[in-house]
Amino acid sequence: MVQRMLTAKNPARSRLALVGSGLADIPIVLAFLGIGILLWVHYQHDPDPNLPTRNAHVFAYYILHELPPGFRGLLIAGIFATAMGSLSTALNALATSWVRDWYEPFLAPRFKSPDSLRAARWATVAFSGLLVLIGATTAWVVITNPTSRILPIVLGIFGYTYGSLLGVFLLGALTKTRGSDRGNLVAMVAGFLAVAILSGLPSDLLKLCGLPPLPRPDWLPLIAFPWRITFGTLVTFFVGYLFRPKADSMQS
Repeated sequence: MVQRMLTAKNPARSRLALVGSGLADIPIVLAFLGIGILLWVHYQHDPDPNLPTRNAHVFAYYILHELPPGFRGLLIAGIFATAMGSLSTALNALATSWVRDWYEPFLAPRFKSPDSLRAARWATVAFSGLLVLIGATTAWVVITNPTSRILPIVLGIFGYTYGSLLGVFLLGALTKTRGSDRGNLVAMVAGFLAVAILSGLPSDLLKLCGLPPLPRPDWLPLIAFPWRITFGTLVTFFVGYLFRPKADSMQS
């Protein structure tokens, strides 16, 4: 999505790319659900006593024990190729966003000979290390907590950021005289903090560090991870709605 928006010719094309990306995810999600349903039907019809008890391991078990050798190798190669493509795309988007939004506006003017390409390369290395750290931390959480699942963790992390992105997008798409650069930043931070408090993130971080959780008032609800994007979107939108752009930017 970041690459599509950065290469768009104008804001209208950028919005179209963002909406189109969301619509393109629908058949992908249907394919994932279809594979899961077909696996369930298959093992209901032909039970296997050695079938893993964890749902995340069923597809891998099916690949190793049910598929013919040639097709098995092609499927595994496709999975690794997709993983490599996704990682390279994420690193490219992170490095490009950092160079465009932080290095060139704020850091480059202070250097005698700024080099955006070199900055992007170093940013790629830095973000690679950060992603490795996040992946190792996630694996450690799953290993130390057998009841944890990767999918809720991943979708839960999305819930902290996607709500803010969707709230700012709706603010720009549905209003003409609301929101500003500073107001949008404040709104996104407010959306993140609201989701963090409602989901109990501070207490969860303290538990990971072996510390007692924070006391939680009885009137404060604890939301599940599927609701994080919803609350983050609402808080971001309404906080951003309180701000107005400057007069000169509105005229331009």
